[in-house]
Amino acid sequence: VWSSAFSLFQVTTMDNWHAISLPLVRYHAAWAWFFVVFIAFTSWTMISLLTAVVSEQIILATRDMKVRESELFEQRHRDFVRFLERCFRHADADGNGVLDKDEFKSLIQEEIVTKKMEDLGVIIQHEELKDTFDMLDVDESGALTIEEFTLGLSQLQQSLGIKHVLSINYAVQRIHRKLQ
Repeated sequence: VWSSAFSLFQVTTMDNWHAISLPLVRYHAAWAWFFVVFIAFTSWTMISLLTAVVSEQIILATRDMKVRESELFEQRHRDFVRFLERCFRHADADGNGVLDKDEFKSLIQEEIVTKKMEDLGVIIQHEELKDTFDMLDVDESGALTIEEFTLGLSQLQQSLGIKHVLSINYAVQRIHRKLQ
C-alpha cells in the first residue's frame, strides 16, 4: 500500500512518472486514461488548495488592516474631541460656559487651532470655518454650548461631504424648533 501511495505521489509530482505509467499502459491502454485523469485531478486539487490558503490569508490581512484603520480613526476622533473641549474652555473668555460669536471668531483666528484641526483631519477653508458658527448654533441662541461646539466640529472631521449633510441636519433642527 505504501509503495502504491508513493508511486501515485511520484505521478502527481511528475517525478519519473513515465517509468511508473509506461508498463501499465503497455499492459492495457485504459491505464493511459487513468493517469491523465489522475494527474489532472490532483493538479486541480493542489491548485485549489493553494488558492484557498492564499485567499484566506489575504482576507485575514485585509480584515486586520480595516480593524487597525478603524481603531486609528476612533483614536484620532477622540483626540480631536478632547482638543475641541480644550479649545472651547480656552476661548470662553467670560467663563459663562458658552461661546458667543466673537469668542468663536477669536478662537478660529488662532493659527495653532487651525493647524491642529488640519493635523487631525479637518481640512476646511478659513472663510468656511467662519460660517460654521451659524450652522452649529442649532437653537439660534447666539451662543454655542460645549456640546454644540464639539459635536458639530467633530463631525467635520469625517469629510467635507459630511459637512454638507451636517448643515442640512442643523437647518432641519432649526425648523423643527421653530415649529414647536
